[in-house]
Amino acid sequence: MKISSHIQISSPFKSILEIKYGIQSLVRSTMANPPSTNSAFPSSSAFPNSITEKVNYSNFLLWRQQIKPVINLYKLQRFVPNPSIQPQFLFDNDRKEGIENPACETWEQQDQVLLTWLQSPLSLLILSRVLGSIHSYQVWEKIQDYFHKQTRAKAQQLQTELCATVLNDKTMCKFLLRIKALTDGLASVGNLISPP
Repeated sequence: MKISSHIQISSPFKSILEIKYGIQSLVRSTMANPPSTNSAFPSSSAFPNSITEKVNYSNFLLWRQQIKPVINLYKLQRFVPNPSIQPQFLFDNDRKEGIENPACETWEQQDQVLLTWLQSPLSLLILSRVLGSIHSYQVWEKIQDYFHKQTRAKAQQLQTELCATVLNDKTMCKFLLRIKALTDGLASVGNLISPP
C-alpha cells in the first residue's frame, strides 16, 4: 500500500474549508478597511491646538467643556469614554499563524494619537495622576474619576460655607459679595444655585 505525499480532501469537505477560509479572508479584509474607522480620524497634527490652558484643579470643567465637542466631532467615542477595542486576532488560526487583525493595529495607532493629544494639556501634577496609562480611555477614566471626587468635595465645602455665612458685623455689601463668591464657586464646579 502506497501512501500519497499529499492528502486529497473529498469535494464536500473541500467546499466547507474553502468557505471557512473565504469567510476568514473576507472578515480580514473588512476589518483591515472598516467603513468609517479611518475617514473621520484626524492625524496628530490635525487635532485642534486651541486648548492651550494646562488642566489643573480649578479649570477641569472648562477643559472638559472644550474636549468633549472634539471627541464628538471626530466620533472618538470608540476610544473614550467607552472604548471599542479591536481584537488582536480574528480567529484561532490567525493566533497560531501570527496573523494580526489590521483593524487592531489601526485602532492602536489612532488611540495613541488621541492619548498624546489628551495628555498634552495636562499640568505636571495632573499628569502624574495618569502615570501608567497606555490607552486614551485609561487617561480619560483616571482624570474623570479624580476630578469627579475633587469637584464633589469642593461643592460640599462651598455649600457648607454658603449655609454658614451670616451677616454678623459685615457690611451688607461684603456679605452679598461673599454670597456671590460662594455661588460663583459652586457654578464653577457645576453646581448651580437657582433663585428662589
